[in-house]
Amino acid sequence: MIDYRQKYIEAARAYNDGEPIMSDAEFDRLEKEMRDIGGFDDILNKTHDELNGGDLEDKSFSILPLDNWTDIMNWVTSKGERLLVMSLKIDGVNFKGSKQKVKFEAQSRGRKTDVPWDYTEGIKANLPELSDDESFLITGEAYVPAKWLEYFKEKYDKTKYKMPRSAAVSLLRRPQDYSKEDLQKLEIYPFTYQPNATSKLEMWDKLEELGFNKIPRVILKENTMEEIKEAMYELKLQADKLGIPSDGIVLEVDDQVEDFGTSNDSKYQGSQVALKVDEWQDQIFSSKVIGIELNPGKTNFGTVLLIEPILLPSGSTQRKINAHNIGIILNNGIEIGSEIKFFQKANGMCDLIYR
Repeated sequence: MIDYRQKYIEAARAYNDGEPIMSDAEFDRLEKEMRDIGGFDDILNKTHDELNGGDLEDKSFSILPLDNWTDIMNWVTSKGERLLVMSLKIDGVNFKGSKQKVKFEAQSRGRKTDVPWDYTEGIKANLPELSDDESFLITGEAYVPAKWLEYFKEKYDKTKYKMPRSAAVSLLRRPQDYSKEDLQKLEIYPFTYQPNATSKLEMWDKLEELGFNKIPRVILKENTMEEIKEAMYELKLQADKLGIPSDGIVLEVDDQVEDFGTSNDSKYQGSQVALKVDEWQDQIFSSKVIGIELNPGKTNFGTVLLIEPILLPSGSTQRKINAHNIGIILNNGIEIGSEIKFFQKANGMCDLIYR
């Protein structure tokens, strides 16, 4: 029998540690199943960091993922004639930063956690030159470009810095271990700005005016499926050209004043969705099991499948797949010699597909 509570907590903690044990799609399926069963509201409703102090206390929301065109076009139709914009969903470390005159602070904004991480030093090292009088609140993503991963492995630890997101976790959580020059190898992309922004386009223009990186975006004119597909293709080309790790496309209403409500017990903002279709869907691979590892944890045993090595499109070689717990192995009849299938999530993290 699946211990939903333990599985959910372990997945949340692993995500915040920078080494997810399941993809976003699997996490969303797990959460939906728990909501359908009922009785898990005490942990399911802890959807955001309980951020402490100043302007960082306000809540933040996740983005509803849509993995089929029917749901996507239904959502588009529900927004009527409103202006819609699309942008890259960057697969990095989420942060929230506040600048009040000369003071700047930044914290994590992870998937599920009660205690935020202090990211001030790492984010601060990558701010553009700003006026002392400038005050704002931003949220964004940070990552280490793939071109620097080998540099950090050689300089610090060959077993770490595997992907842009996990490398950024290392730099942001332990900035004291790195020189300022190395911290400046992070890339940061803010995507929201407060105060006084009445539209998403206005937010982005203000961020560019301040000197922040420009997030690739497209403004829709007709809101048709054909136009959206063309925009997704254009954004994918820009992501590849700029070397930006991305795990989807954000489609949202430009208007930032109108209240579109929330869904799923206030977890998702009604003004935006994440497109997970076509080239942005999870990639599926298969390999043969050659061994099984049980790794003792605090409350349970983690289960890892050793597989015949397979080269992934990201350039990394996958040799292990996280199977979460021994019950999944037993219930699915997996043994040495079994052929298994697994997802590749953005950043090369892989998860077992099971019943």
